[in-house]
Amino acid sequence: MELARTGGARVERIASRGVAQGDWYEQGWPEFVLLVAGSAELGFANGSTRKLKPGDWALLPANCRHRVVWTDPDQESLWLAVHLPPG
Repeated sequence: MELARTGGARVERIASRGVAQGDWYEQGWPEFVLLVAGSAELGFANGSTRKLKPGDWALLPANCRHRVVWTDPDQESLWLAVHLPPG
């Protein structure tokens, strides 16, 4: 759900539950993600992963191939995603 859009940036609220091997994303702009609630794991094209708990965040550079590998099946994982302008 889009919450705001201004100055080339877009802010989204994303809710997920029970994700297992989500789709790959590779965007032409940087993205800041904050896990607000739940638990999750991000995966990257180089094979590395990063587990997240509430309050953890990641800054994904433009063209960083990534995906949500896992979210808790027993509770909703709530994300705040800020899509930043390219450049």
